[in-house]
Amino acid sequence: MIGRDAELAFLRRVAAEARAGRGGAAVVRREAGIGKSALLEQTARDASGMRVLRVTGLEAEAELPFAALHLLLRPARHLVDGLPWAQQAALRVAFGQGRDEAEDRFLVGLALLTLLSDLAEERPLLCLIDDAQWLDRASAEALGFAARRLGADRIAMILAARDGGNGAEPHLHGVPEVRLAGLARPDCEGLLATVAADLAPEARDRVIEEAEGNPLALIEFAGMLTPKQRAGHLVPLPLHPPQLPVVSRVERSLRDAIRLLPERTQRLLLIAAAEGTGNLDLVLRAAKESGAGLPDLEPAERGHMLRVADGRLRFRHPLVKTAAYREAPLVQRVAVHQAVARALDAEEDADRRAWHLSAAAVGPDEHTGDALAAAGDRARQRGSHASSATAYERAAQLTVSPHRRAARLAAAAEAALGAGQLRRARTAAHRGQRLTDDPPVLARLATVAAMADSELGRAAPAAHTLIDAATGVTASAPGDAAAMLATAADDAWFAGDAWFAGDHAALRRAANLLESLTPRADASLAPVIGTVRLVDGEPAVGLALMRAAVPADDRGAGTIVGTYAVFSALMTGDDDAACALAAARVDRCRERGLIGELPHALQLLTQALGCCSHAERAGSVGIPAHCGPAGRWAMTGVSVGVVRRSTRR
Repeated sequence: MIGRDAELAFLRRVAAEARAGRGGAAVVRREAGIGKSALLEQTARDASGMRVLRVTGLEAEAELPFAALHLLLRPARHLVDGLPWAQQAALRVAFGQGRDEAEDRFLVGLALLTLLSDLAEERPLLCLIDDAQWLDRASAEALGFAARRLGADRIAMILAARDGGNGAEPHLHGVPEVRLAGLARPDCEGLLATVAADLAPEARDRVIEEAEGNPLALIEFAGMLTPKQRAGHLVPLPLHPPQLPVVSRVERSLRDAIRLLPERTQRLLLIAAAEGTGNLDLVLRAAKESGAGLPDLEPAERGHMLRVADGRLRFRHPLVKTAAYREAPLVQRVAVHQAVARALDAEEDADRRAWHLSAAAVGPDEHTGDALAAAGDRARQRGSHASSATAYERAAQLTVSPHRRAARLAAAAEAALGAGQLRRARTAAHRGQRLTDDPPVLARLATVAAMADSELGRAAPAAHTLIDAATGVTASAPGDAAAMLATAADDAWFAGDAWFAGDHAALRRAANLLESLTPRADASLAPVIGTVRLVDGEPAVGLALMRAAVPADDRGAGTIVGTYAVFSALMTGDDDAACALAAARVDRCRERGLIGELPHALQLLTQALGCCSHAERAGSVGIPAHCGPAGRWAMTGVSVGVVRRSTRR
């Protein structure tokens, strides 16, 4: 390593502290070619006494849910059976090994954290994740979740990410960063002395000027010079325009080199770049119909473009792969993606086949749209909502029928909402609303738009959106209408500038419609109606409904209905029932690993405990009896740790 002493020292400290039981993480950033991968390699060599887990993000697998996590955890598969049942089930579903549907988007991250912790009990652990900008979003979310919670474990996690990456970036916020600068002039000279010692001073100076401290650029620009240029003749050297970013100049140099290769070799490089994972057998099967074969790789190997070992084809640097792909015209790229899709004929390759067909589509294509929608279904079942949303959105783009496009946009909006991507969800919902007049589809789209608006601070408009949409499905789908109206009442309750000022007009409309649905509507919605009647000036009616409707437990109740049940118990003076219902909800969240729902359940419990007259009740449900209201509110911050410990019981 040349010129990276400070950065190496920092990463070595992260590893050393992990060996001592103080785990931590770091992200190494900057542009391609700056030396991120080399730093990870050196850190692995220095990791004496540590088990090393490694994975590299692949652009070709960026939309395949949990692809990177599956590869990273291969050495820890023997520990999966020892995980708490909820975490074990979540991990199996994420890896496509379970039949159930994922319940909580954070539970896989919790399972990852527990699994790494168990592995680190055997031996300190170093996790190295290269090209993190190409991690699939589900893996990035889980890794980011774990990276911020390693303080008590013998685990170090180091990720290398290129600036300006994809959707993996937000999940790494909060992790300490190391930003690599370009090499200083003496270090550039030292590097060139090792790879191009015969350069004349004039040529060396020009290469250093062009490379701007980027190690890959130094090596590539020196390597492209002719013997006369290396000797200092024909100055200025014919390098690329200086106004281009240095990475673009490196890519152009690589494309120049690729043009000099035989046509079949270029074809093989394009297929390998499009395939993306380095599966040599798959690349050769896809290349067979074009007449290219294994011998045609030799010129690329001689030119140090790639190497082949153990049945894997590895480009020397990701920029070589990028150059090989971008050098080919569109018609060739389309043909290659079609050839790779045909070669991916196994059932387990359905998702990858769908995305290659998508890359080959240049217009509406119902067959490919169906394949992508199916991929979206599988991603949703595995809990990768962001990948699911992307698949549904692309399926909608390829779909001809406006009604089917609207339905797929509804699925995309729901998935984006599940991923916490509120603006993306609202945009997809609004696009779908312009394509259809079908009441059930409009109801789905309105529900997503309203929920996104509510989370973005627009509770009053959200309430009216839901009520309007619910009126269209009261006859055909009363259960769906009831759920929408309950959510609308919740939004209306919290609308306005003052606490509990509420939108009384929306509350009244929601209650009237809910009553018109009974007895077809779920009887558990009576607390919603009762609460609305109480705040709307009909206390006798409201209290009677609420007293009659407080359930013995909240099993089967959704979040909104369960919340109203607790409020009903509190408002009718049944503090014991309120505490019991809220505590049961907290216990269920912990048992099932519902980390996303747990903070709300804890908040509800603290509200119930604040009204209880006996302090010992607080201790009985895990909150210190001496905590006042402020202390009880603060307890919501321990949600992840509590779930992690309690689900291990």
